[in-house]
Amino acid sequence: MIEIVFDEGIAANLRVIIRQSRSETEKLITFMNEREQASDAALNDILCLQLHLDKGPINCGLDSDCRKKYIEEIYYEHYSYIDNLNRLEKVRELARKKNEFRIWVDNLPSSLLGLYCVCNELKNSSVDIYVMDINVCVEGYGNFFSWAQVETEVMLDLLGKEKKLSRDELNECINSWNKNVSSNWNLRSYINGSIVRIQDNFFDDIILGVFCENKDRTINEIIQNISEHYLACMDDYYIIYRIKCLVNKKQLLIKKNKNVYLTLVQKKI
Repeated sequence: MIEIVFDEGIAANLRVIIRQSRSETEKLITFMNEREQASDAALNDILCLQLHLDKGPINCGLDSDCRKKYIEEIYYEHYSYIDNLNRLEKVRELARKKNEFRIWVDNLPSSLLGLYCVCNELKNSSVDIYVMDINVCVEGYGNFFSWAQVETEVMLDLLGKEKKLSRDELNECINSWNKNVSSNWNLRSYINGSIVRIQDNFFDDIILGVFCENKDRTINEIIQNISEHYLACMDDYYIIYRIKCLVNKKQLLIKKNKNVYLTLVQKKI
């Protein structure tokens, strides 16, 4: 069974529970990963496809220069988009070897779009695809919108609750992927049970609205305010990226700090 997740933090938790679920004594076998570093053998069974499919153009192709440029402008210091594209290619290779796949899906748009993308990649493969849907699996454990919020002990208890996708469900995912690919919007969110397209500057007014009484705020305070009051499912780097856009538009001023989270931001009057 090949595990597929769409966030590195979730992948780290999953590595722990997969080891714990093994009946045999864990063997510390290592192999060379994409960056030629020795890693635990559990990585062989877990693929993280952190492709950030909720952001940037996808109608021009996932490996296109226009998409790479957009994504790298946000994550260039902290993230390798190419590594994740290589893992997507590995999914195709593993499908040719008739592996089964278990996909961990939650309510983040990047996760749902990841499911749609993988299903589209496997549409011509006769392999079994299972889904760990957070909305079904964690019932009774609490309210969660992301697998990153679920403790490893709970994830371990939930192993085996996956649901096999029927051909009709697979086709629905493929159709959803094609529908989103046909869009030329750069930002997508999950609202009322479906993926919707939103304007690039959607968060700009929210960021500007964080400021009251013209008080300076650190980037960390802005991110916390947005998370607490707007429940925005956006990562820190994207919020920082939009702050930079507002600075370029001369709507915000910043006083840089070596720690980007402590950078002071002021709304221009």
